[in-house]
Amino acid sequence: PPPVKGGKNEPYSILVKLKWSMVHFSFAAKEFPSPRQAPFFHGIVVIVPVSWEAMKQSIQISLPAAWLLLITLAACVPRITPHDTPALTVEELRNTGYQSTWAAGGMAQLRAGEFRQPVAQGSATQLTIRLAETAFGDMNGDGAVDAAVILVTDPGGSGVFFDLAAVINNNGAPRHVATALLGDRIRIRSFAIEAGQIRLEMLTHGPNDPMCCPTRIMRATYALAGNSLIETASEVIGQTAENREKPLPHDLIGPTWQWRNPAETVPASRPRRYTLAFHADGSLAIVADCNQVQGTYTLKGNDLAITLGPATMAFCGDESLDRRYLDQLGQAASLAIEDGRLLLHLKNHAGTMTFDRSAP
Repeated sequence: PPPVKGGKNEPYSILVKLKWSMVHFSFAAKEFPSPRQAPFFHGIVVIVPVSWEAMKQSIQISLPAAWLLLITLAACVPRITPHDTPALTVEELRNTGYQSTWAAGGMAQLRAGEFRQPVAQGSATQLTIRLAETAFGDMNGDGAVDAAVILVTDPGGSGVFFDLAAVINNNGAPRHVATALLGDRIRIRSFAIEAGQIRLEMLTHGPNDPMCCPTRIMRATYALAGNSLIETASEVIGQTAENREKPLPHDLIGPTWQWRNPAETVPASRPRRYTLAFHADGSLAIVADCNQVQGTYTLKGNDLAITLGPATMAFCGDESLDRRYLDQLGQAASLAIEDGRLLLHLKNHAGTMTFDRSAP
């Protein structure tokens, strides 16, 4: 029944007047118990009390006018532009946590781009995970700038493993969601996010390549699918002659090698206290300042892997370089002898240890 005039339920209508082709239309959108409950639109909208008969007359509207009304109201609704979310930064990526099967507890929290952890209690050898490269772009289609990173894991043995990690922009904060293994001791040549996919060019190992020196050029494409990185394409595009294996030095075994003071490493104040001797049975004798260390090595071509074993654990003083010396030995990836000096090239291009023959 019609409401009582002046009562609490007197109807109100949204009266929208539109001018189109010199024709006036009147549209009553909805009844409201009170003007305060009527929705607000940015447009030519006026809220007026009308009688029941006036509202029935105003509801008679042509179909073209109804469509025009909907278009007008849609245009008046405030639009949310794609992502005002801040982009991730390199500094954030260098100080976030990444899932890792190598780290105790399954999580590696990077600090200044690196995570370190002893491989065993009391061991001088450490697991190292570092952030090597970054790329930025939207990977999941939400308009926010995500990131992909290359994580390099040195577990303290012979391998150095490269992982591709996808990091989603979670309201301005990085969140690691997926990882894909790229390979052992590969080299990244280019790395980018394009059209929502991660594109890489890298050097991988051919069938006859030593582990130190990959020569096969490969391109690969990865896409984020949920919480997984899927390789969508890969192809070998060529081969490079760079870093091919050099002949194995014949005078490696026999002498005691003494760590010298190269410019690319922290100088050893007492070089005679930092020595290395290779034995034919695959064992190593190491002097690290006031400590004696046993170890083993494997050598394939120039590809070298050093495994540190039992060691004395004496404190050699605050200025001792014994820990740094042993850490660098554990990172040796290849060797060469040039001009009578032994060169140990470290993993991930981290430097070179230089040794002189110890005087008898």
